[in-house]
Amino acid sequence: MSFFEGLGMIIGNIRYLTPKEAFSLSQEDVVFVDLRPDYETAAKQIKVKSLVLLFWQDFEQEYSILDPAQHFIVFDEVGLHSKEIIKFLLDKGFENVAGMAGGIVDWEKDGLPITIDKGEFMTGSCLCTMKPKKKFKKD
Repeated sequence: MSFFEGLGMIIGNIRYLTPKEAFSLSQEDVVFVDLRPDYETAAKQIKVKSLVLLFWQDFEQEYSILDPAQHFIVFDEVGLHSKEIIKFLLDKGFENVAGMAGGIVDWEKDGLPITIDKGEFMTGSCLCTMKPKKKFKKD
């Protein structure tokens, strides 16, 4: 029986959990894998017991730090890159991998625990709405 059995939905052989389902597992033996770039993870991060930051563009070179015996929930901003990374992990023999539908945007919409660095220069819930908090003067 799979660790994720009975949760979420399966689309194209990939299991997707809602953010609330993912959060319900956050105190279990599960590792959340955040695929977002550094400037996004610095501004906003989910609060969970176990989290790994692996930017999706560097993933193939760095995924070896992950233990295939672990359980993983993969996410990004809204789910644009999660599918390809989950397929990659499954192709590499990882068996206990699920995606988080809607990414950190839906996590935040659901009111789940999140850390926001209010000192950052950017604001907005998703890359498409991010904008500078302050106007910058040109020299």
